[in-house]
Amino acid sequence: MFIWAVWKNDFIFHGGRIRGKLARVIGIIGLIGMTAGTYLLVSIFIFKTTPPFAPFAGLLFGLTLVMVLVMRFLSIFMWHQK
Repeated sequence: MFIWAVWKNDFIFHGGRIRGKLARVIGIIGLIGMTAGTYLLVSIFIFKTTPPFAPFAGLLFGLTLVMVLVMRFLSIFMWHQK
């Protein structure tokens, strides 16, 4: 979903479809956040070490979670426009 948004400028989710530069920005934030979350997961739970830049990676992952929650909340209003 995020890769498609970066590649095609078309973000499709359960609330509808977003096109253009906003879709690309959403895709980039999602990809970076998911990568940061994977980095933290592997470093902390598998290797049992505190990785360098852990607070920054946590911030990026948190930004992705906030973005996903906002998209979920806004999809309620987008659904009523159909």
